[in-house]
Amino acid sequence: GLLVQDSTIEQLQLLDKTGKEIVRVTKKKIYKENELTNQASGAAFKITTYVGGSRYISAPFLNEENKPVIEIAIPVIAKQIPQSLQSLSTSSIGKSRKPGEILGVVIERVYLENLWQTINVLVIGQNGYVYIVDNKGFLVNYPHKDVLDTNKDLSNVLLYCNEISGN
Repeated sequence: GLLVQDSTIEQLQLLDKTGKEIVRVTKKKIYKENELTNQASGAAFKITTYVGGSRYISAPFLNEENKPVIEIAIPVIAKQIPQSLQSLSTSSIGKSRKPGEILGVVIERVYLENLWQTINVLVIGQNGYVYIVDNKGFLVNYPHKDVLDTNKDLSNVLLYCNEISGN
């Protein structure tokens, strides 16, 4: 239902406490049990479970269809005490979790196309434009798709810009 209602969601995964996929669903497919994999070595699982139940948001990357996405992961927490609207202790932001309290991880892969469409129409001066790079300096969004398909490395440009700005 959620995948149909929200067009920005590409994929949902539910992992158990060891990192094994229990469920993986995309808009086009519900994965069978023999297609599910262990995600314990992935950043989403490691950060969400090893860092006391922290949420995880990936850097933007291009999916298999060459569309920009990010992954967001949150821990599935064991209910510890009865909940009320005045006190949601098991979902408190910043509360560190012990290993036994984290029962698994939910990972959502989100399309960034709407954000890209907004950014692509921004103009700076007469000839300027906005582009987005990942944390390694590779181009993930650019107004001209032919340049985007080249997997351009702009890390040297970013270093130069940081040196000029003093960062």
